[in-house]
Amino acid sequence: MNTSIIYTESSMNFGGQEAQALLQMKGLIHRGFNVTLACHIDSQIAHEAKKNNIPIYHVAFINSAHPASIIRLRKLLRQQQAILAICHSGHDANNLAIAVKTLAKKQRPCVLRQKTYLSGKIKAFSMNYLFDYIIVPSEPMRETLLQSGCMPQKVKVVHPGFDFSKMVAEKHTPIADNILTWINKGTAPIIIQVGMLREEKGHDIVLAALAQLKCQGRSFRYLIIGDGACKAKLKKKIIDYDLVPETFLAGIVFPSSSIYSYASLTVIPSTKEAFGMVAVESLFFAVPVFASNVGGLPDIIQDKSNGLLLPPSDINNWIAAIDDFLQQPKKYQEMAQRGQLQVTKKFSIESCLFRLLQIGKVSNINLQDKTNQERSNN
Repeated sequence: MNTSIIYTESSMNFGGQEAQALLQMKGLIHRGFNVTLACHIDSQIAHEAKKNNIPIYHVAFINSAHPASIIRLRKLLRQQQAILAICHSGHDANNLAIAVKTLAKKQRPCVLRQKTYLSGKIKAFSMNYLFDYIIVPSEPMRETLLQSGCMPQKVKVVHPGFDFSKMVAEKHTPIADNILTWINKGTAPIIIQVGMLREEKGHDIVLAALAQLKCQGRSFRYLIIGDGACKAKLKKKIIDYDLVPETFLAGIVFPSSSIYSYASLTVIPSTKEAFGMVAVESLFFAVPVFASNVGGLPDIIQDKSNGLLLPPSDINNWIAAIDDFLQQPKKYQEMAQRGQLQVTKKFSIESCLFRLLQIGKVSNINLQDKTNQERSNN
């Protein structure tokens, strides 16, 4: 059988979805599939893919209908005779869809678009007619797409997968010296936030809450992991809130597992969050989680059972919750320990890949080989 699967990614940055795509590709290669990543050669995901021996195919993805990118993708699809193509960002998704449509029907792979966040108006027409299926990480996001006109049979929920055994091994990866120096300088609890530096991630909510708590005499440190377009604006807000001594912008930490050993509390104050991979990672390492009650986060956090769900943008609630944590952390550590077992059962990479292959109508090679072996033994 043909085993070629193509992933595409046009983003130059590296966030949760890029990390998830990388994990999926590695898992598929481990299962015997021939996987190629089409991306910009200078992108951060290309750098990480090379380190993991994942083949790279350079595509510029200048815009969402870039002739040169379409031609290169068409060439790759024909060379590989791909059975499945998985895309994510707007530019690579549209270019891939167009490239596939130019092929003869029998040469077309099944195209899955992984839609991990919603930004602006949802284009239902392209969702319905450019891709075979839209993959979303949570039921609330699926409902949002359906309300916007997407066909129910096209939109499938697949929870992101986690390689928990690998996360345990990566926990001991040394972190950058500048981060470790900052950590070792103080003894106050470390509140971490992990993710792209974008407006909807809600860093300003936490900064406003922490500024108030500082005025009340509370001791804490705020470690921000990630990079993105809002970095300069975030730096200014840290100065404006007089939180420079307590706050450190660490940039990207990969693998992120290495940072949770130092975390006292993880905050996810997003105003939009399709899933919330950081919530799963934190609970797996038994780090307490406070998250906004939005998007897919309630799929992971059960309020006051394995963490806290808070109204988005309600600074007073965030102040009260963080203040309570600083005064009685043990209560929240016990919640996180309950969550550790829950996420381990629910969010494995094996179940994620099985679901993707099932939707794409692709046989799992390992399962097929096992079945063939059993037949030959009978």
